[in-house]
Amino acid sequence: EDPFLQSQMAVAFCRGIEREGVITTPKHFVANYGDGGRDSYPVNVSERELREVYFPPFEASIRQAGAGSLMASYNATNGTPCSADAWLLTDILRKEWGFTGFVVSDYGSVAGIKDKHAVAATSAAAASLALRAGLDMELPDIDCFGAPLLDTARTDAATSAAIEAATGNILRAKFRLGLFEQPYVDEALADAANDSKESRALARQTAREAMVLLRNEHNTLPLESSIKSIAVIGPCAD
Repeated sequence: EDPFLQSQMAVAFCRGIEREGVITTPKHFVANYGDGGRDSYPVNVSERELREVYFPPFEASIRQAGAGSLMASYNATNGTPCSADAWLLTDILRKEWGFTGFVVSDYGSVAGIKDKHAVAATSAAAASLALRAGLDMELPDIDCFGAPLLDTARTDAATSAAIEAATGNILRAKFRLGLFEQPYVDEALADAANDSKESRALARQTAREAMVLLRNEHNTLPLESSIKSIAVIGPCAD
């Protein structure tokens, strides 16, 4: 996508949700593609391309929309797994863009530091690399940030300090949301709002206003009445 267009869409999306008291998590940081379209393969891309093409939507989400979280991606960028890349997660994200939220892993990406990218020999080493780089929370489980990380923290002062920093980032977000004062929500409200007439009407209005019609240079539209059939292709064709 065009970086400017994508940035504007990201800002509108994140700003709208954040205003409702819900943390947004732009993903996947960064350049989440690889040979053959796989999301966990290594990606080699220049810093210029990162800054001109891939960074702008994330930066806009944080600086303009106040996104409170960010998800690191599976892949390695220029030889370093994104989930353990201090340049991405600390130098760029926090020091350059001023991000004060928390960083989460893609689904099992901390384990991938060891299993897929082979830059850590153990789960404990993978956890330490990720945490010290600036990744605060492992999702969906704590295969690496659980017991393996605790064992490392007992003997490694840098890892222990990184745990303190990560904990602070997460607690800060919870305090900001008021989760300690009001930790529960009314589940009935969600059931009532889900698939309601008002929600459907808003979705229909959004779909209508978001449509883009390309130039009708060959008078393709309106369709001729002589056309007997039209192929509708894709996963939502039915």
